[in-house]
Amino acid sequence: MREVGVSIGTLQRWRAQLLASPSAQASNQRWTTAAWKEVVIFTAAMDEGARSV
Repeated sequence: MREVGVSIGTLQRWRAQLLASPSAQASNQRWTTAAWKEVVIFTAAMDEGARSV
């Protein structure tokens, strides 16, 4: 996602953390495309240090 400044590694880590969380497993809730887009746009303004937390 170079156009918004979020590295593939960051997105993969976020996805892995979400899938590993007990709350995600318990609710079986999926992120919509719109929700992912909102997160990417929101984090695009952050520097790499803030995004990798």
